Amino acid sequence: MWSYEQENTLYNESLTQSEHTLASCREYANSTGAEKPNTEWILTHLDTWVRNPHYTGKPGIHPEYR
Repeated sequence: MWSYEQENTLYNESLTQSEHTLASCREYANSTGAEKPNTEWILTHLDTWVRNPHYTGKPGIHPEYR
């Protein structure tokens, strides 16, 4: 019988390192952004900026261009 755990394991094993890293940064931004909906940009644990998916304000400039 096929299980969700098996499918999830196969999916994760199929990702390249770059895809896994990108997914990790997006998940971090999603969970952190939910706690800080007024913050447009989230600095991840890999020192990269990711736009907060929960931000609904006016789009601003990227933090590195300030």
